[in-house]
Amino acid sequence: MNPKYYQESGDLDFSNFMIGTLILIAITCIMAYPYAVITKFIPIIYFNIVIAIFFGFGLSFAIRLVDRWIRSRNKLTRILLVIIAVLFFTYFQWAAFIESLALDKSISIKEYLTALLWIFNPKDFFFNIAQVYQYGTWGLGAGSIVISGFLLLLIWIVEIAIIAMPSVKDIFNYKAFPFSEKFNKWYPKFTIENDFEFLASKKNIEQKLDSNVYEAISSLELGSSIRHSKVHLYYLADEDLQYLSIDKVYVESGSDPNTVSTSVIENYIIDNQTAEMIQSQFKLKRNRLEVI
Repeated sequence: MNPKYYQESGDLDFSNFMIGTLILIAITCIMAYPYAVITKFIPIIYFNIVIAIFFGFGLSFAIRLVDRWIRSRNKLTRILLVIIAVLFFTYFQWAAFIESLALDKSISIKEYLTALLWIFNPKDFFFNIAQVYQYGTWGLGAGSIVISGFLLLLIWIVEIAIIAMPSVKDIFNYKAFPFSEKFNKWYPKFTIENDFEFLASKKNIEQKLDSNVYEAISSLELGSSIRHSKVHLYYLADEDLQYLSIDKVYVESGSDPNTVSTSVIENYIIDNQTAEMIQSQFKLKRNRLEVI
């Protein structure tokens, strides 16, 4: 079967993956220090939830950057990066937490780096975690009921889940970017500046693209400022195939309107001649900052 949409090759440079993994571990090490300090000395559960969400999105962004940098075209690689990032972030912030308990103060960066050596002494590391599990370290409510045991374990699980959630969601909502195996680089992305009519149905526009891509795009009417469609072209000179994507855009009303963009057509394969005709007919803008 001849596909009409871009499909990832599944290839990966192993050396790039190892370097990217080390970079990601370094990022989690940096992020875990302020997270541990904040959650240790401001033990307000609602505030800690907000902090966990914030750092979760930060971790998700770091994973996407690394995934892009290592030129991953493999779903398994993205899953591994998420697992590695969450596990190391959890370990680093736990190492900082245990060290701060031992010293009974907010630890310095030097003390934090020393605490990371717990990884070479896992027996004592897990013994300290078991002690915290058994006796707890903080209370809840006016009566200062110390949280420990199964309830504390449940809170830890929820905390890790909150931190991991944005990254896990990214895996399910992942949008593949066309990659050139021929030139070992990502396709540049260009966006037609016209705001075209709002295209709600994938089936209708896909049928028109199957008939004639250039005519399908040229026949589109202009849309409104709050409901329209954007057409994107992935074009790389001297490649055999080029790609076309279409998003439907809706701008919500209100004093601080939010723009919601949803993919209608994603990486539809077109030939070089069609891509060049689109470039000659429409004014395009290069998207230079693009994160997967």
